[in-house]
Amino acid sequence: MLATLWPQIAAVDSITTTPDGANVAMQEFGATDGRWRSLGRTPIRKMRLPRGVLTFRVEKEGDETLNLAARNPGSLLQNFGLQPIQMSLLKKGEAPEMVPVPGGFYPVSLTGFNVERNLRVDGFLIDRHEVTNREYMAFVDGRPSSR
Repeated sequence: MLATLWPQIAAVDSITTTPDGANVAMQEFGATDGRWRSLGRTPIRKMRLPRGVLTFRVEKEGDETLNLAARNPGSLLQNFGLQPIQMSLLKKGEAPEMVPVPGGFYPVSLTGFNVERNLRVDGFLIDRHEVTNREYMAFVDGRPSSR
């Protein structure tokens, strides 16, 4: 009986990181008790994770800690089907004010642009904090004229 319920409450996932050997922990999104459930060291193969929105913490000595909140399964984790969840870490100091956004295939969810297929997006870095108008103008003023 329980075997028939597992797919409704959990998804079997594998987790890999670049580089390997990172410690991965998770908790329910919005948890306030500060307790993290250790999932182990990557690569992690075929682990049952609860369905829902989760927060992951990925740590490795010499790399920036990665915190990621995502629905499981979901497009941000790219774990529909048999693909492992892949998370890339940045070396400490490499881009301290940036956060990696994983690449993958994502649904188009803009009104009037919905399509049946997912679009591929390459991974990229984004500022950890929003850019102020003053910072943006300093950037624009510092660029060579394109006229």
